[in-house]
Amino acid sequence: MSSPFVRNIYKTYSEIILLAILSFTLFLSIFLKAQWIVDWVDSGELAVDAYRYVQAHPTGYPLYINITAPLSRIMDPIKAQVFLSIIFTVLTFLVFYMLIRVIFPKLEVLYSIMFAFSLSTGYELIKQSRQNEVYSLTAFLSILIILFLIKSYENKKFLFLLSYTAGLSLGNHMLIFTIVIPILLYLLFRKIKSRNYSHLFLIVFFFSLGISIYLFLPIRSTFNIFLNWGKPDNMTNFYRHISGYQYRVWMFNDFSIILPNLKKIILSLISEHSYLNIFLTIIGFYFLFKKDKKLFSILIICLLISVFYIVNYIIPDIEGYYLIPFTLINILSIFGVGFIYKRIKNKIAIMSLFVLVFFLSIVRIISPYPINKIAYETQININKGLPYKTHLFTNNWDYCSPALYHQEVKSIRPDVIWIDIELMRRTWYINHLAELLEPINSNHLDPFIKELNKFENNTLKDARMIQIEFVGIQRDIISYYSQSSYVNSLIPPGYDLDEKQIFGAFKRNPSSCTWAINSKTLPGFLDPKYLKWTYDKSRLTKRDFIAIKIIAMPWYIQAEDFLASELWKPAEACFTSIINMGLEEARSLGGLSYSLYRQGRFAEAKESLSRIRDKGDYEKQINQLENALNQIK
Repeated sequence: MSSPFVRNIYKTYSEIILLAILSFTLFLSIFLKAQWIVDWVDSGELAVDAYRYVQAHPTGYPLYINITAPLSRIMDPIKAQVFLSIIFTVLTFLVFYMLIRVIFPKLEVLYSIMFAFSLSTGYELIKQSRQNEVYSLTAFLSILIILFLIKSYENKKFLFLLSYTAGLSLGNHMLIFTIVIPILLYLLFRKIKSRNYSHLFLIVFFFSLGISIYLFLPIRSTFNIFLNWGKPDNMTNFYRHISGYQYRVWMFNDFSIILPNLKKIILSLISEHSYLNIFLTIIGFYFLFKKDKKLFSILIICLLISVFYIVNYIIPDIEGYYLIPFTLINILSIFGVGFIYKRIKNKIAIMSLFVLVFFLSIVRIISPYPINKIAYETQININKGLPYKTHLFTNNWDYCSPALYHQEVKSIRPDVIWIDIELMRRTWYINHLAELLEPINSNHLDPFIKELNKFENNTLKDARMIQIEFVGIQRDIISYYSQSSYVNSLIPPGYDLDEKQIFGAFKRNPSSCTWAINSKTLPGFLDPKYLKWTYDKSRLTKRDFIAIKIIAMPWYIQAEDFLASELWKPAEACFTSIINMGLEEARSLGGLSYSLYRQGRFAEAKESLSRIRDKGDYEKQINQLENALNQIK
C-alpha cells in the first residue's frame, strides 16, 4: 500500500495536470474565436495608445497601457492586447479555483476545478476576453481582491497585498471602485476601532503605492505625445481625466433608464451562466448570511453599489461593466455549492450536479462567437472612395477609432485627416487638430478656445456664443481646405443636431461612402464591385446596422439619381451593393426590382420584389411596380 507522502504527490501532480489541461482548453477555445482585427468603440484607439505608449481616453487606463505596451511594440497591438485578454481570463479561472479551495478546503479537487471552470466561462467574460479591451483584466483583479480579502482573515500579510492590489486595480478601470471603496472603508474602520495604527498606516501606504500608477498620465503628458487625451499635465486636467468628468452628463440624469437597464443586467446574467448557477447563488446568499455576516455584508454592499452605478449610466457598450456584479454573484454561488456539498451525502447526486455544471460550461465555450469584420471593412471601404489628402468630418468615434489604428499602426491612408466634431468640444483636441491641420485658419479659433475654457470650468453663462464659435471654426476649416484639397463628410443630412448649421451653407454631393463638400472636381463614383463585405449579415448588431446605414446613405442617393437618369445598370449595381452591406430593406429591394424591371429582367425583378413582403411597402412605386410585374406573361 502506498504511503501518505506518495498519495499526496500523486494528488498534487493530478491537480496540476488537470488545471493545466483545462487552462489550455479555455485558452484555445477563446483563441480560436478571438477578434484579431479592429472592432468598434475603443478597439483601435487602445491599440494605438499601447503602440504609442500614451494615456487612453478618460479615465486613462494606465495599468492596462503599461501591461500591454511592451508586447504591442513587438507585434500587432490588437493581437497583443487580445492575447493578453485571453491570458487574464485563464488567470481568472485559476484564481477562482484558489478561492474555492480557500472557502471550502474539504471540497474535492476535481469538483473545485470543474466549478471554477464553470465560473470562468460566462458568456460576457468570454466575449470580453476575445477583444482588446480592459474588462477581462478588470474581472481578474476583482476576483483577486476578494481572494486576498478572505485570506487576510488568517494571514495579515494578505491585508497589505490586498491594499496594493486595490490601488493598482483602480489604474485599470474606475468601475472597480465599487469593490475597492467598500472593502477599504471596512478595513480602515476595523483598524481604527482596534487602534491598530501601524496596520492602518501600512494599508494606506500600500494602497497609495498601487494607485500611484496614475502618475503615468501627467508624466507622459508633459512630453510632446501623439493624441494627448485630456492633456492631464496639471491638477485640473488630471482630475477631470481620471474621474471621467466628461461622462457626468450620462450618469444619474435620467431615472427612467433604471428599470430597462436592470432588465438588461438580469437577462445578461441568465445568459452569462444558467438557471442552475442562479439557483446556486440564491442558496449561497442564504448560506453566507448564516455563516459569515461580515463577508456577506461586504459582498452585498459591493454588489448593490455596482448595480446602482450601472443602471444609472447611459453608454452603448455597458455590457463590459456587468463583469463586476457577475463576479460577486459567482462568489455567492461558491457558497451555494459548498452548502449543497455539505448537506447532500449521496455521491451520485453530487457528481451529477458538478458534471451538469461542467457540461453547461463546455456548451458555452463551444458556442459561436461571431467575429465582427464590419468595423474593419467599413474603414477599408470608406478609404477606397476618398481622394488624396481628404479632410474627413465625422460625429462618431466608431469611425475615428478604427481609422487611428489603420493610420498609425498599419500606415493605411495616413494622408486622410479625420475631424471628430464631437471631440472638438475639448481644448486638448483643438490642440491636436492644430498639429494635424497646420494651422487652423479661422478667426473663430481664439474666441472658441476662450468659450471652451469656460465650458470646461463650468463658468459658461451664455451657450449661444460658444455654439456660434463652434460652428464658425468648422465652417472656416471647410472653406479653407476645400479650396486646396478635398473635404468630405461622413454625416448624412439630418443625422446630427449641428449638421445643418455646419454644412448647410455648402454644396454636398454623394461620393462613394461619404459626402463631398464644395469640391470643384467631384471624385468619380466608386464602382460597387470594389466594395468588400464578407461579414455574416444575419449577425448584425444595432451598432453595426446604424454604422452601415450611415455609410449606405450616399449610395442610396447615387442609386436613386441613376434611376432618375434612367441609368438602370449602374442603379442595379448600387442597390446590389447596399443589399450586400446587410441592408436588405424595402427601399433597397424595391430599387433593385425597379432597375431590373426596366432592363427587361422580369423574373429577377419578381424574385427581388417577393423579398419585400415581410419588410413593408416602399412608397407608391412598389405598388405600381407590383401591378406592372403581375401583368407580365
